[in-house]
Amino acid sequence: MKALWLGIAGSFLVPAAAEACGGCFCTVTSTETVDQSAERVLFELEDGPEGGPAVVTAHVHIAYTGAAESFAWVVPIPSLPRDLGTSPNAMFDEIDQGTAPSFTFITNRSGGAPSGCFGCCGASAASDGAGGDGGDPAEEVTVWNTENVGPYDTQTISGDDGSVLYDWLVDNGYEVPVEAEPIIASYVATGSYFLAMQLEEGASIDQIEPIRFTYDGNEPCIPLKLTAIATVPDLPVLAFVFASARTIPENFAQTEPDWNSLVLLADNTTNYKDLVTDAADGAGGRAFVTEFAGPTDQIGQGGYYYDGFSPTDPTLIALIARHPYLTRLYTTISANEMTIDPIFRLDPAAPDVSNFRTIDLTVASGALAAKTGRAPATRTASSLSWTTFATGIVMILVLGYVVRRRRQVAAARPARG
Repeated sequence: MKALWLGIAGSFLVPAAAEACGGCFCTVTSTETVDQSAERVLFELEDGPEGGPAVVTAHVHIAYTGAAESFAWVVPIPSLPRDLGTSPNAMFDEIDQGTAPSFTFITNRSGGAPSGCFGCCGASAASDGAGGDGGDPAEEVTVWNTENVGPYDTQTISGDDGSVLYDWLVDNGYEVPVEAEPIIASYVATGSYFLAMQLEEGASIDQIEPIRFTYDGNEPCIPLKLTAIATVPDLPVLAFVFASARTIPENFAQTEPDWNSLVLLADNTTNYKDLVTDAADGAGGRAFVTEFAGPTDQIGQGGYYYDGFSPTDPTLIALIARHPYLTRLYTTISANEMTIDPIFRLDPAAPDVSNFRTIDLTVASGALAAKTGRAPATRTASSLSWTTFATGIVMILVLGYVVRRRRQVAAARPARG
């Protein structure tokens, strides 16, 4: 039996850091980079056409490293999905880079494997596509749509019995573990639909793209409960919500890292992710940090040594033009905490949040050293080395002056005779 794949596997890109010295302070800027191991979901929240119900469009990033014939993916959706399509990977990478937390550290003053997946991803079992053995499962599961979408063969299904729907998935080539059956039943009980998909015959894993679908609703939701079956501790989850105003968690807490404990490490990375994990754990294990919230025409503005945000992906450019506001939310979460699915709602009164933050190590370094067991590496490298250099120059100049002055005095004295 093939193992269930419930994850997004990818690479962690090396952070790009810029270092510069200003007129009154020296800084090191560190930007959190695209974490391909994170579960990344982008939502659009819009009013419905002609006064109809609000609609949510979800773009779900998928990363997979197994065999093409083993790829299978199932996600519960609150209402019947429509307008299925694919989105470019570049859209996720560019909006991630454009809104990533960026920290400017003031270091000296000069005079003043698999991890997680949206829904349930699993290895696909061999199937002849016949839809089971013709018994009750095939009759009690409704197939609303069968469609080829990009490299995927998709089926949209629903049912009234969780066990029957589970059996249908197994009979149709989805290697879903038995642990998933009660979770699937819980979604069935709420009237959820399921989007199931596999790679079409002949497609390679290099063709995998984010999937896009639209459904009626006014509260975007990330179905994490199925992810809990096979995930890693502290799975990173990153959500982007394009809407008319800021979005906040409805059933998860809002939290912030302990910024006084943020440390710039020797390789110009930070302990930011660890601080987010600590903050989420301190809030009961289910909480999000708002990393950016603001008008879409202000993305990339307000930071030191930042060249601005100039997206090149046409899909992302269209998103920014269509929606006036963007919220970026981030957390880490473990399996035992994935007992409810995070839901997000609009909160027009909530303030904007910048993704640029200045950390003054000349003030905080003592506290940071006490909490981490060592002082920040860049403070030692920049402040102390500059102080040592400047002190040496001054000593050389003073010594040179003293030597010249003594020679002048000696030359001016009359010779003894």
